[in-house]
Amino acid sequence: MVNSSEREDRDLSLIEELDIPKLSDAYTLIEMKLKENYQIGMIYFHLANSLKIKEKYGPSVYHQVLKLIAQTLKSFRGKYYRSSDIVVVSDISPDYFFIFFLSPPRYKLKLSPSDIKLSAHRILRHLTEELEEKLKEAGLDFLKLEFQIGFTPIERDPNVSIERLLFEAQREAYLRSKLEDIIYDFVSSVSHELKTPLTSIKGYVETLLEGAIDDKEMAVKFLKIIAQETERLHKLITDLLDLSQMESNKLKFMFSVVNLRDVAEDAIELLSGLAEEKMIDLRLVADKPEYLVWADEERIMQTFLNLIDNAIKYTPEMGEIEVRIKERKHDVLVEVSDTGIGIPPQEIDKIFDKFYRTTISQKKAGGRGIGLSIVKKIIEAHGGEIWVESELGKGTTFFFTLPKVHPEELKSSGERSNGTPSGKG
Repeated sequence: MVNSSEREDRDLSLIEELDIPKLSDAYTLIEMKLKENYQIGMIYFHLANSLKIKEKYGPSVYHQVLKLIAQTLKSFRGKYYRSSDIVVVSDISPDYFFIFFLSPPRYKLKLSPSDIKLSAHRILRHLTEELEEKLKEAGLDFLKLEFQIGFTPIERDPNVSIERLLFEAQREAYLRSKLEDIIYDFVSSVSHELKTPLTSIKGYVETLLEGAIDDKEMAVKFLKIIAQETERLHKLITDLLDLSQMESNKLKFMFSVVNLRDVAEDAIELLSGLAEEKMIDLRLVADKPEYLVWADEERIMQTFLNLIDNAIKYTPEMGEIEVRIKERKHDVLVEVSDTGIGIPPQEIDKIFDKFYRTTISQKKAGGRGIGLSIVKKIIEAHGGEIWVESELGKGTTFFFTLPKVHPEELKSSGERSNGTPSGKG
């Protein structure tokens, strides 16, 4: 068995074999260029699945792949970046390569992030294309290489050492690349969710204009569908606004003493029609008439509606959904349990992530991957906790807690109409 120090020695040895300068070897040149131009650009390319390649195919294949990447990036000098620019490899990990643009284009005083981004994506495209050919020639075409890229301009700061400056630049490039991924995922998800109802509305409106409006029964049917799709759009936009406000801490919560049982009963009544359509037995189990919590009633209603609606959506006909409320020493526990399709075990940890939809939910109608993220933020804003347990094919239970209102707190509850939950800072 190879220990960590032996692995590090092998990686350091490989760095020497790549025939590319190490990042630390370029410090002097980069510092000199920063003094001349006040600014340079940086791109990094990280072989994101390098560990998988090493574990699955062995160190020999892993080393061969990294050498091909190094050779290819070197061959790009004078073609996709200028001869005066440099390519280096990380001193610590041989699967990180950097290209430094040592001066701005002739027609510009400085490099903008968008300039470097365009170069990064252009180089990555050509790198991927050429590596596919080289892997094929080497008999390694079974490999699929996954790259993460980052980019940032670096400006001279006489008060910061070059080592620190480059460390901060790597961090900035990483954060910029993650932000790009988030924005891409957000735009893709929202575009898809907006496109579906809009396409449906457009189709039915066109059909009505082409003559279906004269058939009263068909016109009413189509208008009902249009109304449903419009409501779907409205809910999506409302959810997005809620999520945005919560993430920026701009959403105001109006706290007061709330009877959780009343909220649960109202939510069940609102959704009972949907449950009846699927012949689902939807019921509340609560021993006491009152479960008092310090909460924003509207947001807790939103939580119940979201969890129960999800349960109905993913529970087959003739199934069961039980909402249980239990008083504990310091809080009230709510369970929303169904006999539905369940959640794959490997996806449980991601269920509250923004825009995440399980592989099962993607195959079914509805679900934007926003609701559960909002619910989590609501419960956490109340000082509570939320989690889920599920068994594939047998059902799912969502749990959440809210701080309990104690009798002595009722005296002062009238003085508090807005702010943090009772007992929380």
